[in-house]
Formats: sequence, structure tokens, C-alpha cells
Amino acid sequence: MDRVTHPTPSHTHELVTAGGQGVTHDTKGNMLLIPASVRSNSSPLVLTWDFDNRMVSADVGEDIVIDVTHQYDALGRRVARTASGSTTVFVQVDQQTICDYASGTAPASSTYRYLYGSYIDEPIVRIATSNSETTWYHRNQQYSIVACTDSSGAATERYAYTAYGLPIITDGSGTVRTSSAIGNRYTYTGREWDGVLGLYHYRARMYEATVGRFCSRDPNGYLDSRNLFQGLLSSPTTSVDPSGLQCVPNWNEDGTCTIAKFLDWIAKERAELATWIPKIEPCPCSLVCTVKFECNNCSSNGVKRRINHTQRYRSCLYLPREWAFEGTDVFGYHPDPNRQIEIRTTNCESGTCTLGNQCSHDRNGNLITSLPGAGSADRYAGFCPGQWNEWDSWLGNINPLLRIGDVKPFDCADKLQKAGCPAIAWYYTVRPVVKKCSNTPLSLFEYSCKPLEDNAYNSPKVPEIDHEK
Repeated sequence: MDRVTHPTPSHTHELVTAGGQGVTHDTKGNMLLIPASVRSNSSPLVLTWDFDNRMVSADVGEDIVIDVTHQYDALGRRVARTASGSTTVFVQVDQQTICDYASGTAPASSTYRYLYGSYIDEPIVRIATSNSETTWYHRNQQYSIVACTDSSGAATERYAYTAYGLPIITDGSGTVRTSSAIGNRYTYTGREWDGVLGLYHYRARMYEATVGRFCSRDPNGYLDSRNLFQGLLSSPTTSVDPSGLQCVPNWNEDGTCTIAKFLDWIAKERAELATWIPKIEPCPCSLVCTVKFECNNCSSNGVKRRINHTQRYRSCLYLPREWAFEGTDVFGYHPDPNRQIEIRTTNCESGTCTLGNQCSHDRNGNLITSLPGAGSADRYAGFCPGQWNEWDSWLGNINPLLRIGDVKPFDCADKLQKAGCPAIAWYYTVRPVVKKCSNTPLSLFEYSCKPLEDNAYNSPKVPEIDHEK
């Protein structure tokens, strides 16, 4: 088992005892002493923390000898690690380590360089600068590394994990190793394993796989859990937590919305954004339209006269045929607007419409340009024949014209957002709000009527909506 049986928590979710031995914390909830009963190597671990609750040093064995130290930059990123008198410097781009080198050497003489896939913790290949030797990473659905291969495709190392992520390292043939012989630190969920400490570095926090919890409180508080130390929402085989701040389930109930699938879609759509956004038609700045109808040679009480009547509508229902009216509230996707329409650039009746600009207007008919009320551009507008298919279709596995509309990707973003992932913000990077608008009047409708029987005048029926005379 990789979890200690019968742990005793405090009222603030800190472990008080585990495996019959005491666990100590400071007043901020940072673990100070992890007893031997909790440790995979049976050695107690003493941790020291800075004022930002970041681990700065560790003593393995509780022998008053510092074994590992960490250094951080102004953005809170770990930029150096010292162990056994040797310091490794990590070069960061945003939150990814793109290369590392030994302190005291030129950065150009890096030890390793790393290339990543679309996900933040998806290393693809490690390149040794000295001899250009390549190590290729192979992952599972949770981004956990399961094997490394060399340039010939031969397995150099394999990895398995206990339920909460404790690594089991073997050589290519399956013989167990006590540590990585190739110096690989990327393992469970793509995060960095420190074999000396027996801990994972999850950027904002350190993770103890034996007890399945973090060593310090969540800096974001109770955002994704009622337990400030809980690791991966206690779903360690299906969740990821790249920042150590918010756990993100890597699946949903029907298997159609995963963070991997969503990020793959974001990457593909971002690469193609410039090809279709310029084709989007602008929204009308105002949805106020004028309706005019008149009657010539009509009679009322036997007197012939001309009657003119004009009404201005804040929310006009008379829309061109190529526009789609989506009513109020827009099914909760864009709250606040009174009316929303969608302008399509091609003929929907032919089943080939793909581009659409959602236009949300308030009760006064003015265009809304700020989220969440504003409408966003649709690359694949719905409600067209042949466009509704399965989730995999809009990932590009079949003809793009047969992809479903943009509703389902947004639904996936909404699910991931509720799980703590900023997926809706990512969605709007590839489905932006087109803020330019057209000042051309929406439309002008004229009606004529003829004298009816018994010389009575009846005006044409108009929609019963908010209007001003």
C-alpha cells in the first residue's frame, strides 16, 4: 500500500499522527517533520519553509544535515536545486523548464533541453547538449510517463505507479531500480519526482505520494476541495494538478470531455485563427429598426385620406433570412442580453454555413462587447444540416464542414472551469468577441394596405414586442 493506514487529521485537515508516529506542522500548516512510518525510504524528513510557504531546504534522516535546497525567482518559480554540493539551474519559459544546466557553467552549455506537447506537463523529448543523445517520453492518458526510449526506439526505462503516484522504476526489461539510471525526473502526471526527498514538485507545493496529500496548504484556499491538503481530489488515477493549486479531472462521465482533448482542440484552432476571423461579418451597433407602413386612398367615415404610421423597435424581430434569431438569455451561454442574433456568412439552407458572429444587444438595442454578455465568433455555427456529429468530429477527424457547432466545445470548457481549470478563458482565445460593428441601419420595412369592406381601415399586424412610437 502507498497510503498510511489510520492517519489522524486535525480540525484543519493536518495530519497529527500517521503509522503510529507524530507529524508536525508550523502555524501556517506547512509540514515540518514527516516521520519514517510515512516515508517510502523509511527515513524521516525535516522540511524548512520560507515566508511564502515554499520549501527551501530538506534534511533526510533528521541528522541535522541539509540534503536538498531550493531557490525561487520573483514569480515563485523554482529556478535552482542543490543536492550533494551540486546545483542545477532550471531555465523557465512561463511555467515550463526548457533546459537545465550546472551552476557555474554557461547557460549555452546546458545539460539537457526539453520539448513539450500541447499540455504544460507533456514532455516529448529530452536532448543532451553534450552528445545530442535523445530520450523520448511516452505517457498514458493521465500524462504520467510510462516509458523512456532512445533514438533507436529501445526502452531505456519503464515506470509504474501506486494508486497515489509513488513511482516504481525498472529498466527496459523490467528489472526494478532504486532510482532513475538515466536521470529522469518527469514521472507521475508529468510532474517532477525528487528521488532524494521522495517528494513530487508540483510547482506551488510539494506532494507526498505515500500519504496522497500535499505538504502545505492550498494557497488558493477552498477553491476545489474542502481539504486544503487533499491531493488530486482523492482521484489520483484520473486527475491532474499541474500547478499544485487546482485539481483538474482528466475525464468526464461519458469520456467525451477531457483536458487533453480540449487542449488539443485549442492548439489546433489557435493555429488556424487568422484564416477565418477576418471573414466574420460585423454586428449591427444598434438593433433598433424602423417599421413604416402607410395606406393610400383609405377611408374612414367616408372620408378618403392617406395614413402614415411609423414605429421604432428596440429589439427588432424582422431579420434578414441569413440571420438566425436565438431569442433571450441564449440558453444561459451569454447572460444579460435582451436579444441575440447570429450573422452567418454563407447560405445555411445549403448546409454549408460555417462562420457566424453572435451579436448580443441590451434592452435599449445597443451592442454588448464585454463578456460574459457579449456574443463570440463561431467558426462552426450550429443549426445547419449535416453539422451535428460526435465530439471527435470537431477535433478534425472528418471533413471540417461536418463538424458540430461550437456549443459542445464551450460545454466542455464549462465543465473544466467548474473543476478549477481556466478553460473558458482559453476558449475565448480561439472564439473571440469581435468588437467591431456596423453603423448601417438594420432594416427599413414598408407596408401598404388597401381599403377593406365597409370602408373600414385596419392597420397590418405588427409583433407585440417592446417599442416606442
